[in-house]
Amino acid sequence: MSDPNDIRIAVFVCRCGINIAGVLDTSEETGLAGFALNLPGVVFSTDNLSLCTTTGADLIKKSIEEHNINRVVVAA
Repeated sequence: MSDPNDIRIAVFVCRCGINIAGVLDTSEETGLAGFALNLPGVVFSTDNLSLCTTTGADLIKKSIEEHNINRVVVAA
């Protein structure tokens, strides 16, 4: 079990349509989601086609549980 004072941030970047993904690279490999992994406290980062769906919400919930996340950033 991790120290409750440890900051463990997850970053979720939505790449739906022409909104965010239309103006910047959101990918985990070369874009915003990948960049976020290099920020202090960020232990998980991903991009997803549609975070506002049930599937997207399930991804967030699963990631929080799997990575013991205590802070969430959603770029949508």
